Amino acid sequence: MNDSRRQQIHTKALELLSDVGLDALPVDPLQIAQHLDIDVHAKSANVEGASGWLIKSGEHFGIAYATHIQSKGFQRFSIAHELGHYWLDSHPAHIFKQGDMHQSHAGFGSADPIELEADYFAACLLMPATLCKRVIWGSKDGLAAVKALAQATHTSLQAAAIRYVELSKIPSGIVLSLDGVVEYCLDGGIRKEIGWPRGLGRGASIPQNTATRRLASDPDAVRRADEDSDDAPASDWFHGVETRQTLTEEAIGLGSYGRVLTLLTLDESDEDEEDAWEEPRFR
Repeated sequence: MNDSRRQQIHTKALELLSDVGLDALPVDPLQIAQHLDIDVHAKSANVEGASGWLIKSGEHFGIAYATHIQSKGFQRFSIAHELGHYWLDSHPAHIFKQGDMHQSHAGFGSADPIELEADYFAACLLMPATLCKRVIWGSKDGLAAVKALAQATHTSLQAAAIRYVELSKIPSGIVLSLDGVVEYCLDGGIRKEIGWPRGLGRGASIPQNTATRRLASDPDAVRRADEDSDDAPASDWFHGVETRQTLTEEAIGLGSYGRVLTLLTLDESDEDEEDAWEEPRFR
């Protein structure tokens, strides 16, 4: 997704918030759906395989969202994702090519550009930049700010971490992993700062002797949403980097979701930092 399209999506989300008259946190996606005359209902917890559905019946639309992941933040994000499919130009024509029901997998893990656009719309809708920056700048850096943002916006830690990385001025990055294997990595300026050309790819192993690896080795700790943290040279996470810069690693279990969320933050006290920070991008 290029910067121009990102700006278009951001503008469309703000237009919808303005239409509904929402200008404070938390943003309620159910209120927005009601304003658009879209029926919303929850799927049974035994229905898995998707995060949400946008359903078309004539000129009327409905949204169904999954509840097998027992996270209100995830469910709210799933609803907002479907609102993105409804509200963004060209999405309805694209997603209803094969029928009157579209199934989504929200959460920034998809390789489908249409799904990534809906994810970004959901982030902009539930976490408007101006309001969220106030929360971030009023909190401690790192995971503490992510938690504060999730609490203020009623979103999941995963969604809040992604928005934090985009809006924070500190070079950082996110790794989502399952059983010690990377599902995705989102860069927020670290790669540029340390001079590493590639991200941490899907399917890569989490480095040994890290807080993330320790946490992942204990499934009960992941389910309890335990935390672990450590400091390490950037080269421990990004092989081939010739730098003495240090990363702060903060890992937290995501409960029944089974994943570990890792926030990597560049230690700005390192003396060999030279490049200016660059605004992060969703990939």
